[in-house]
Amino acid sequence: MKQKIALITGINGQCGSYLAELLLSKGYTVVGTLKRNSVCETQTLRIEHIFNKLKLEYADMTDLSSLIMVIQKHMPDEIYNLASQSHVRISFEQPLYTAQATGIGVLNLLEAVKLIKPDTRMYQASCHDKGTRIVTQEGIKTIDEVNIGELVYTINEKTQNIELKPIKRKIKEKYKGEMIEIKNRRINFCVTPNHNVLIRNDENELKYINAENIKTILPYENVSNIGLGYYFYNGRTPQTINFNDFIDVNSVPCNCYKNLIWEMESSDFLYLMGLYLGDGYTAPIRKKYIKTTRKKQRENKDKKTGRFLPVKNPILKEKKYNSFNIYFAIPETDPVRSKLLKVLKKYNIKPYFAGISVRFSSYTLAKMFKMGGNNVYEKHIPSWIKPLDYKLQQYLFEGLIDSDGHRRIIKQERQIYTTTSKQLKNDFVALCICLGRVPKVTIRKPVSVFYINENRYINAKKSYSINVGAKPNRKIYPKHINKVFYDDYVWCLEIKDNHNFLVEREGTVGFSGNSSEMFGNNCDSDGYQRETTPLNPVSPYGCAKVFGYNICRNYRNSYGMFISNGILFNHESPKRGENFVTNKVCKEAVRIKKGLIDTLALGNLDASRDWGHAVDYVEAMWLMLQHDKPDDFVCATGISHTVRDLCEMAFNYVGLNYKDYVTIDEKYLRPEELRDLKGDASKAKKVLGWKPTIDFKTMIYEMVDHWKNVYDV
Repeated sequence: MKQKIALITGINGQCGSYLAELLLSKGYTVVGTLKRNSVCETQTLRIEHIFNKLKLEYADMTDLSSLIMVIQKHMPDEIYNLASQSHVRISFEQPLYTAQATGIGVLNLLEAVKLIKPDTRMYQASCHDKGTRIVTQEGIKTIDEVNIGELVYTINEKTQNIELKPIKRKIKEKYKGEMIEIKNRRINFCVTPNHNVLIRNDENELKYINAENIKTILPYENVSNIGLGYYFYNGRTPQTINFNDFIDVNSVPCNCYKNLIWEMESSDFLYLMGLYLGDGYTAPIRKKYIKTTRKKQRENKDKKTGRFLPVKNPILKEKKYNSFNIYFAIPETDPVRSKLLKVLKKYNIKPYFAGISVRFSSYTLAKMFKMGGNNVYEKHIPSWIKPLDYKLQQYLFEGLIDSDGHRRIIKQERQIYTTTSKQLKNDFVALCICLGRVPKVTIRKPVSVFYINENRYINAKKSYSINVGAKPNRKIYPKHINKVFYDDYVWCLEIKDNHNFLVEREGTVGFSGNSSEMFGNNCDSDGYQRETTPLNPVSPYGCAKVFGYNICRNYRNSYGMFISNGILFNHESPKRGENFVTNKVCKEAVRIKKGLIDTLALGNLDASRDWGHAVDYVEAMWLMLQHDKPDDFVCATGISHTVRDLCEMAFNYVGLNYKDYVTIDEKYLRPEELRDLKGDASKAKKVLGWKPTIDFKTMIYEMVDHWKNVYDV
């Protein structure tokens, strides 16, 4: 019987070395490919013990000609493609290489097999910069400040309306390389080249375009048919605001029945709220000075006449009362005052005037206004107003502009709003977006101004000026798009239902698309992932693997080639790379025990994985190619463990408590922090007769023992 020839790409990796051992034990001639490396001494460490039994060739998955030459020379019966850039975190730092080696490399190998030996059986194993922030319902926040479940502004691609949707997942990763910056007076994005930018063309069509491809659809320097577009928030439309939804009727003091209004038209109240947030305030208490008490007066009563006598040397005593007075600082000559008085008259509220102030008392209105803050530095739009329809929020906008804003007319009217409240600034920006407006924020630094008439300095605190553009549609031109080098963390969000969210960078805001290993967070209802579970990659590595998976299926169906996909969950061993968390923890636990280091820095200890042993998984690879027909198989243990479980087991084995040595370092937090997902290998068990034989504890102890031998512990 002819001896079978097997070609293993990436033979010097963990799985490649174990698979080579297995195939040699079964009588195969084993050919392996290595990528040429200037530091060749470390290339064959994992296969040194079988080095003389192998036939090694230099080849590169990105070089089709090198793969053709290897296949022509050896004419393999089976090919096991294990070559890839398989480190998920590194895939974010080197996405282009990862895509070429892990994705396009598979296509190169398929073409080489199709051209030279088609009967061979083959086995196949986006983001923002840190200066960009998220506009949430609660305000503008950084990626570290937002929480899962927090509501953000997002566009429904079907209705093209603004919605409030919760954050499902946060992604944050170190990145070094080119970024695409799209920047003009009203647009400011800095994203990774593969990031999807949400644009709107002149036909009002919404499209997601890869950031690095935007220039290719703009053939002329000064002509553009795409921009960021403008959208509206369609929310609740109550005709009236019922104050008893917010105020307990039984809480009204007995002496506060003046102007006790329990309902106002939505337009009227929202306009008044806008005025209040800019120029209004409420007096929290009212002071009154009393000369004497009633007891003292009774003591000075004339018993004959019954008259009260003056109290000698009375002591003035301060008494405080709750006040529900509302003040609007609007000069008499300002047209806004007449608009205010018109609304008050409509509800039979009689105001009082003192200088520039308009005052009136109302328990219910005072309570409602106080929801927006009382101090100028604490003013904000109450959260219950934000879900209202944009047509109603327009009245709030008018009140804000009439108070602390002004209008400029050049060619078209534009508004400028100024506030010292950071939260009100954030709320006003979101309000503008919901109204289809384009805000631009400028920060005014604190300054001291000398007033000649008053002969004194007045210290002006930091304030925010929001310029609301006249044209809502912001065009993108080629001159606005540039490549910049970036070396820091990048981030992204996964939003429920939609694929975009509102961001702010250097004062400008806009809706940006988001980008999502191979299944990603998808799983079936029982929490397991199977061959039929939809693929949803969450990293450049995952995306490249999905491409390789799908192109293998395509070649299998189109050309009748025997190609099987192995969907292998995490597989570990003492041969695992030291930058992978399992071997890192085992090694560092031993080094801490030896006294060589003091601590171990990790990322998310609650990240959960289905970890198996590589020895079991390479046997599954071989079984797939011995089956009578090609197919796809999940290989997994069906049991998941957290990084915390891993630490506890490894440190306990060397007699230490991991809690005394393990620290959390933000730089190790990874985008692929998935839920508790487990693989279901029922199909492999039923069809191939495969099942894992080494449990998690045995595997970890084996890995720790390896490092004990290395460090003589």
